[in-house]
Amino acid sequence: MVPVAQCHEAVRKKRSWRSQPVLFLGVLLCCVWVPGWKSDVVFALSLEEIDPERAWRVESVVLSGNTQFDAATLLAELQTKTRPWYTPWKKRPLFDPVSFERDLERVRHYYETQGYYQAQVTYDLHTDAATGSVSLAVRIKENEPVTVGALSVDVRTEAQTGVALPERLPLESGALFTEAAYVQTDQALRQVFLQHGHAWVEIERKAEVDLNTRQARVAYSISPGPPTIFGTTHVDGTRKVDPQIVLRELTYASGELFSLAAIEQSRQNLLSLDLFHSIHMEFQQETEKPRQVPIRIRVAEKEPRSIRLGAGYSTDEEFIGLAAWQHRNWLGGGRRLSAELRLSAIQRSIGATFVQPSFLAHDTALHIDAKQGQEDEDTYLLNYSRLRPRIERHFSPTFSGFVDYRIEFLKFNEVGSSTVRALEGLRREGVLSGPTLGLVWDTTEDLLNPTQGGMLSVVANQAGTVWGGDYKFFSLTAEAKHYQRLGWGVVLATRLKTGLSDFFGSQRNIPLSERFYAGGDGGVRGYGRRKLGALNEADDPLGGLSVIEGSIELRRPLWRELAGTVFLDFGQLSLESYDIPVDSLQFAPGFGLSYATRIGPLRFDIGFPIDPADDDEPWRVHFGIGQSF
Repeated sequence: MVPVAQCHEAVRKKRSWRSQPVLFLGVLLCCVWVPGWKSDVVFALSLEEIDPERAWRVESVVLSGNTQFDAATLLAELQTKTRPWYTPWKKRPLFDPVSFERDLERVRHYYETQGYYQAQVTYDLHTDAATGSVSLAVRIKENEPVTVGALSVDVRTEAQTGVALPERLPLESGALFTEAAYVQTDQALRQVFLQHGHAWVEIERKAEVDLNTRQARVAYSISPGPPTIFGTTHVDGTRKVDPQIVLRELTYASGELFSLAAIEQSRQNLLSLDLFHSIHMEFQQETEKPRQVPIRIRVAEKEPRSIRLGAGYSTDEEFIGLAAWQHRNWLGGGRRLSAELRLSAIQRSIGATFVQPSFLAHDTALHIDAKQGQEDEDTYLLNYSRLRPRIERHFSPTFSGFVDYRIEFLKFNEVGSSTVRALEGLRREGVLSGPTLGLVWDTTEDLLNPTQGGMLSVVANQAGTVWGGDYKFFSLTAEAKHYQRLGWGVVLATRLKTGLSDFFGSQRNIPLSERFYAGGDGGVRGYGRRKLGALNEADDPLGGLSVIEGSIELRRPLWRELAGTVFLDFGQLSLESYDIPVDSLQFAPGFGLSYATRIGPLRFDIGFPIDPADDDEPWRVHFGIGQSF
């Protein structure tokens, strides 16, 4: 048996022929006299045959025999690189025999960390004297992996802690014994006790790997330490921001039971203020392990004012220009005031937003939006003035809600007569007044590019029956999204959206801008923007009173920042209320590419409607920033 703390070194020592001269010479002689035989340890002989006075360059590196891990993953472990295909004008990289010898050990070590302790790595090397190039062929024999034969967790304490251990751990009996799972299990056990008041928890882990039986015996010994409570919190690094703002956002108080979750939620609250570049919350373990745990918060402030200029392009809005100004601590207290100008082929607007954090309660914020704008759609040209106060509340890290009240003046221009006839009349201008209620449950880990978790949102609108207004209607929209990792870097992303609306009295009482529309980027990508559903005689969308939309998408990294997708979108509209048109769905499969950037993926999608109308295009191309959903 070999302790895992020494296991990697022990296995290397068993295979280090230089540390055993007699064995090394014996095997070397065998390799000389037995034609075609190679070992799992790198030969220096072939590398020494290369002329050291000549600068050799890497032509290619080819892997074979790897079935458990793809070539891109293994090549990323190597320092020996080939020239990228997209830079043919550059010289090929220089070949370093010493680095290549170490690369083979890196591949073997990577397999070892993944549970394959007896993987063999050999190579063939070919040179071209005319071009001075080297071609490398790395052969891998993976062999059988090591699995977890026995797993034990022992909590060393005389008193009852009341802490229940997780039913499932990253490392389980019968599973592959990987280095990552071995460490993650330690972290998972530690997190449980940190969440339940044991700030000074200590864990000793031990594993023994038997290469004959290919099994590992793993044990974790936990010393929870005494129950602890929060002590004094100190704030360092504030210059222009009042330290009381930092203390205001804490979700714990001195004397409460220590909890790592409370620390992390406090950190998220501070990040949401947008006042700091970085936030570090730490507690240092002391020899005497005091019952009161002091917390130190170190922050680095952002400049209070900023100006942002941006430009972009999407298939729907074409070129987009943005100019924004923001004050992050207007009049103190963490209040934010911002102004924004936006210009595109569809949206032109100028507006201002005020945010008051900790409004009436700790997890509640007040937003007031004022905007003057114009929407230029195929069906109409809308000029609007809008005032929208909103109260947001975070009930938990994953569950939030909001309520607001809309006061808008709408004026519709350039509406075709065929649209008016099809909808049996139209109110061209009027006041929209009414409340909106929304609830959001979000467990995704990345806003721009989620790979796991889900989101469920429900939004209800009502106008005209509370404090008057010219428009009288209500609508209800629900949307669910889910993201799941399938392995090999593949993410399954799904979404489903449904919406219902109705008017009070005449259909004129629901404005064109509040009807449902489908098709385009972020919707059914085989169709143009808003082109799915009923159209008027001029092929302008009429919108609907009921809608259903959905997508099934597989996403996978292809090479570095480049990723690929295949998808199937579906959807349909109905001109009737309470009529989800599941019996007349339109489908559009397609594929796409995306390139990861700091602001989100740059995305290209092409969709193919399965049953398009005679005058519709057989495919649609979409460009955008961020995932489609």
